[in-house]
Amino acid sequence: MHDVNNQENHAGPMRFLPPIGKGCFIALLLGSPASVLAFDNDAFTLTTFAREQYDSNLFRLPDGLQPFNAGRRSATTQTAGLGLQVDKTYGLQRFDLSATVTRDQYEPYDYLNATGRTIGASWAWTLTPSLMGNLSINQTLAPNNFSDTGFVTHSNTRKTEERRFDVNYRPGAALHPRLSLLDSQDKSEQTTFVRQNSKTTSLEGALVYEFRTGNTTEIYFRRGRGNYIDLNADPVAQSDSQYLESETGVAAHWNWTGLSTLDGRIGYLDRDHRTFASRNFSGPVGQLSFTYYLTGKTSLQVNGSRTLGSTQTLISSYSEDETATIGPVWSATQKITVRPSYSVTRRIFKDPLVPVVEDLRLTQRDATLQVDWSVLRNFNLSLVVLKSNRSATDRNFQYSDRQASVLGRLNF
Repeated sequence: MHDVNNQENHAGPMRFLPPIGKGCFIALLLGSPASVLAFDNDAFTLTTFAREQYDSNLFRLPDGLQPFNAGRRSATTQTAGLGLQVDKTYGLQRFDLSATVTRDQYEPYDYLNATGRTIGASWAWTLTPSLMGNLSINQTLAPNNFSDTGFVTHSNTRKTEERRFDVNYRPGAALHPRLSLLDSQDKSEQTTFVRQNSKTTSLEGALVYEFRTGNTTEIYFRRGRGNYIDLNADPVAQSDSQYLESETGVAAHWNWTGLSTLDGRIGYLDRDHRTFASRNFSGPVGQLSFTYYLTGKTSLQVNGSRTLGSTQTLISSYSEDETATIGPVWSATQKITVRPSYSVTRRIFKDPLVPVVEDLRLTQRDATLQVDWSVLRNFNLSLVVLKSNRSATDRNFQYSDRQASVLGRLNF
């Protein structure tokens, strides 16, 4: 049998660099027919882009485990795409339309080749100076990350869709209300072990207080009704099909002396299932983002979040995620920006239906270095190097991975 590991290790220290040559992506960009197009008043923006990415462990498999057909663990992905954005203002009304089409090709796993798309449309409407809002729809179709698909090594695309209508009433007072209707859907070809296919319709509201300094605080609520797509209530597995979800909390945006900003949200989430109370869960959720501008060329951002999500498996009813990220940004020159970052995510699967020795716990660490270079006014290059590692109480969920990619983008 062909020794795949020996073949990969033979490359020595160069094995983690992306094989750029055969992609010829820069030629693709500069030879794009978009170069003959021109638009007035920057209302239209056309973008072409291409990326080549090397991945040492495409399927995020544990050490020592090969793909189902004894193939390579590593793969190269070549991506090409075209995007169009239309941003136009008529009087007090602003319209924004965007569409992006991408094509991913995997070497040697060509059966994973896929075409993705992102479509968005929004209308920032104003009825009177005191009454305004947004109407928007966004849809995305893209491949799932294999880190959350277990041992699945075949194509698994994910489709998300969101429709939203916002009303913001500002009668001139510092205190004013905001109301939103939201319809969202999240569906994958194959259900991942950390997220279930679902559709939710929600009503959201907030009472916002705006300070003269530009800072804001608010009390918010959200009430939603949803169902798990393609899932019927099962009394044996106690898998529910419908749920009610509510969240109440406070949020704020704060500026300090012009050198730092703080954005945060702290709330309490409660999900009740229609048939099986054993699948109910609740707890605190939120996110926090702090940015500090150290100098005119350097800033530091620290982010933290806590989320809850339904799983409905034998070993858990929901997952609890806590993530912390730190990322400085350094403008080395007028054309070169360096963005290192480090993040840690701890995930715990809770409330199993069957007795287990301990809850499944995962800890993922990602170290990233990104360098952006503005080669020309409309042409940018980005180099990204990523090292990922996930430890787990069950070694079947452990993996390590290294990536390197080069992205070129040309705007018109």
